[in-house]
Amino acid sequence: MHFRFENLGLLDQADLELAELTLICGENNTGKTYATYAVYGFLRSWRQILRFLLEHEIDTLLKGASQYRINLAAMFAGKVDDYLARMGKEYVGVLPRAFATESNVFEHTVCAPRTCQTTDFLTQPYQRRVQAGPSGKVLATLNKEADSAVLEVLLADAEVLQRPFGGLTDFIADAIADIVFAQHLPRVHIASAERTGAAIFRKELDMARTRMLKAINQIDSK
Repeated sequence: MHFRFENLGLLDQADLELAELTLICGENNTGKTYATYAVYGFLRSWRQILRFLLEHEIDTLLKGASQYRINLAAMFAGKVDDYLARMGKEYVGVLPRAFATESNVFEHTVCAPRTCQTTDFLTQPYQRRVQAGPSGKVLATLNKEADSAVLEVLLADAEVLQRPFGGLTDFIADAIADIVFAQHLPRVHIASAERTGAAIFRKELDMARTRMLKAINQIDSK
């Protein structure tokens, strides 16, 4: 996953490519925290942003349809980076809240995420049941066969359609997120080297103090 930022806090421009382990190093006040938490915030919120972007498209596909079938290839083949770019633009709007600052601080910021590998969402099968209540009553099943581009929605209860495609739209958007986008957008954990380093150093001090006290006791005993 690749991120490009412009006008982000102290950073005029930054390009980051994430791996399984990514280290961001630099001197104080060079923008490490801005870059780190901007990436972290995007990877924590992309599902909600994608759901917002897909809502109208999914509703349009479902209205008047006799069968609830979504052709994922027609929607996303060669377009995943386009959707990521749109998600990046939407994400900039929530940066002030993420950094607890004024809205004008990020008014010229650019966040441009893109994939680093080919998107293959046809190979793997997918199935999810939509259930409700303590009994786990099945309302709908979302299913995609292996090597198929079609996501099929099978309704078991009209309750899921009580709102004009509202609930169903959310479930479909979540399925699309799992099938098409999740392979590029991993769950992340951030560790601050400064805090981690301080914690390790403190443990080393404790060990050194223990050794020193032991040595003093040995001298006293002689």
